[in-house]
Amino acid sequence: MSDILISWLRVADGHDAALLLAIAVLAGLVRGFAGFGAGMVFVPVAATVVGPAAAVGLIWTIDVPITLHYAAGSTRGCNWRDIGPLLLGCLLGLPVGMMLLTGLDPTALRWATSVFILLSVAAMASGWRYHGRPGMGMTGSVGLLSGLTTGLIGIGGPFIAMFWLGGPDDAGTVKRNLNAYFGLTTVTIGPAFFVKGIITGGLILSALPLIVAYTAGVLAGTSGFQRGGQGIYRPIALFVAAAAAISSLPALDPWLR
Repeated sequence: MSDILISWLRVADGHDAALLLAIAVLAGLVRGFAGFGAGMVFVPVAATVVGPAAAVGLIWTIDVPITLHYAAGSTRGCNWRDIGPLLLGCLLGLPVGMMLLTGLDPTALRWATSVFILLSVAAMASGWRYHGRPGMGMTGSVGLLSGLTTGLIGIGGPFIAMFWLGGPDDAGTVKRNLNAYFGLTTVTIGPAFFVKGIITGGLILSALPLIVAYTAGVLAGTSGFQRGGQGIYRPIALFVAAAAAISSLPALDPWLR
């Protein structure tokens, strides 16, 4: 896998390298502007270049600095009653997802990723939320689904976002919950990805240019949000994620690749 990843920097015409750098910037813009959606933008497109497993490893690697930075200031004032069961469920679902990631056909995984993103975008655009104060069983089940899809396609955020956005917590608490949860899952998921061979030393070295591009996108997106983009950030993020998923459908390969 590391040989494949390193080779993208050496592509003769540079098209694949340019595509990965561009999609890293775009994913960062969405992450900084909307606070979610980086994986939904990056993974389906990157999978067409380096394969699904490598794409999952790359999005974890390039997002680590940003996620840990956001998490560091969000540990106080969180709803730990929900975070604990969610994290436990995630850790139970993650190994199953990773097993499928390394065992399934790459084309089937690309289909699964694109379809999952499109369904998530449709659910978010519809305004659907889980309402009420859930019990431990429901909370753990949401974490289980998040862990499963994180291990399988590197995207576990939609379940968590829809779960918390419809709950009784205020917006500030929800934001702190999300930051703290993703910080904890990032720390716990990383070693599992290393053990499974999804993340390697070669992958991390190959990801360094993408980290720079992604971080630049996050900073630009955050600046845009702070300058008055609050009212339009959500539709834009969902549109970009949907466009990335559609453009990455294997059925379109004869025309786009």
